[in-house]
Amino acid sequence: MLTRLPEILAAFGREHPQVELQLTVELSGTLHRQLAAGRLDLVLAKRRGDDPHGDPVWRDALEWIGAPHLRLDPDRPVPLVVYPPPDITRARALEALEEHGRAWRIACTSTSLNALVAAARAGLGVMAHSRGLVPQGLAPVTGRAGLPELGGVDFVLLRGDLKGPAQEAAEALAASILAGGDRLHRGAGGRDES
Repeated sequence: MLTRLPEILAAFGREHPQVELQLTVELSGTLHRQLAAGRLDLVLAKRRGDDPHGDPVWRDALEWIGAPHLRLDPDRPVPLVVYPPPDITRARALEALEEHGRAWRIACTSTSLNALVAAARAGLGVMAHSRGLVPQGLAPVTGRAGLPELGGVDFVLLRGDLKGPAQEAAEALAASILAGGDRLHRGAGGRDES
């Protein structure tokens, strides 16, 4: 993972050995849906800027990244390396390009960050990505490509509708994550790869 979340989860496990954790890794939009359907107890995910739900853990800027050698032709559609819908970052990238009248095309779609990073490193296109979590081998491309600003993204903690011991365990984990929120972001070092 690109953050210190594994360290926070390990510390929580040592402090609460009676709690059995099950980790689900998915696109933020999918996690939001699963939480709403009652299939998850606690979610750490991105949220859209107009969504007031969730406790903020950290905020980061989004930026366009790609292979350092990548050159984009301003007269051709922007080749995109993206997660499939309902990815929040994908949606913001498409909105920004359309708001600025910039044509685009999908060059690669995958649910795997490793696959997207490989495609971007190969020069197939650009990715919209959290500035603090840029994988090694990729670099910002906004300045040299004339791409629109993407704004920021909030990483938030959302809770399911729980009662009793499950709620107590979820609240304890939420407290651990919120207390370590600064480490989640800054601890990433900014250039790690998952």
